This record gives sequence, structure tokens and C-alpha cells, in this order.
Amino acid sequence: HLRDWGLKLADCTVTMNARVLDPVTLMFGKNYRETVNDKADWGRAATSKNVLTAINLTKWAVVFFGKNEPIVKNFVTTLKNQAPKMGIQVAFPKVVKLNDDRTETYLKELRGLIDPSVQMVLMIFPQMKSDRYSAVKKLCCLEMPVASQVVNLKTISNDKRLASVAQKVILQINCKL
Repeated sequence: HLRDWGLKLADCTVTMNARVLDPVTLMFGKNYRETVNDKADWGRAATSKNVLTAINLTKWAVVFFGKNEPIVKNFVTTLKNQAPKMGIQVAFPKVVKLNDDRTETYLKELRGLIDPSVQMVLMIFPQMKSDRYSAVKKLCCLEMPVASQVVNLKTISNDKRLASVAQKVILQINCKL
């Protein structure tokens, strides 16, 4: 293939001088420090140690298509159980079950739900539709500013990966808050 393009590999590799950077130390809450290994893997510390600045989630809502209630309830429970490991307290959300999954239904419910005291809205979409996502984000970012998190139902449907997904979602929420 290379010959077809008029290219060829050199017979020997190029030797060059380089330096190895010292390992980076990450700071977490409660003065915990984690020195990152050579594989740059610090995921376990990020989900088992306190975050540097924890924002407790006290007034929030979860909005979802009603027929998906068992999966959503399981996810919210897992989210509440995983958050304290990172030093974040999560209260029970206001639960908003929708009769259908039309974009207009999400927007109508969000308009009635969002007020200045609401910290976050979490929406669970049965499947990702870019027009629905864009409309919801436009409402939450421009029209009625509130932190928002969208999760695809498929992402939270696998019980084996649910704790890991919940950890990542709570970290994202904490960053947004």
C-alpha cells in the first residue's frame, strides 16, 4: 500500500533525546492527594475520594417517559448511593413522569418546573434525538437558565455498569453546579 503512494518505511527508527515528566499529583477533597501513575489512570480516586468542592444536590428534578419508571428509579437510587463516596449529598428529586416522549412535552414540563430555587434538571431520553436534545438545552441554557443533564435510557439500562455510569453522571453534575 505504501509503494502505491510512493512511500517506504525507513530501515531503522529515529533516535532522539527526550525527557520524562515527573508524575502529576491530583488534589481531592479532605486534603487527599493522588499521584497519577504512568498509565494516567486516576478514575478510581475520582469516584471513591471526596471531590475538591462538593455541591450538595438538594433541589432537583428528574424528567422521564413514564413507562421507563423502573429503570429511572433504579438509576436515581444508585446515584444517591454513589454520591456520598465522593463527598456529595443527594436529596430525593422531584419526579416528573411524562405521558409521551415528544419534545413539546419535555419543554412544557420543564417550563412549569424550573424556578430560581431549582439547582438541576436531569432528563432521561428513551433514545437520543438531536432536535429534542437541542430544544431542551436551548431552554435550559438560554430561556430559563438552569444546570441540566441528559442521559440516554440505554446508558442506564445495564445493571452491571450502572454504578460506574452513576459515578460519572454525579461528577458531571457536580462540575456543572
